[in-house]
Amino acid sequence: MRVLLDTQSFLWFVKGDERLSNNARNALGESNLDKYIILPFHHKDPFDRLIISQSLVEVIPIVSSDNIFDRYSIVNNIFVFYVKIF
Repeated sequence: MRVLLDTQSFLWFVKGDERLSNNARNALGESNLDKYIILPFHHKDPFDRLIISQSLVEVIPIVSSDNIFDRYSIVNNIFVFYVKIF
């Protein structure tokens, strides 16, 4: 099941907070958050970790200029170099 969640629901899920309903917990348990929970902590940004877990579960390449993504086994990771010109 594909779901979107807000920040509060995400925090309740990862903390095991009882305020998250069983219905919501079951829906999230079947999502990319399963992968999120077991990811190594190469990267502490929670939103980048969500992107990484979605990429790994759904086999979607990530386009990013952040080379920290290379520490994960992302299929077809696309690294974007950019130069700031002023």
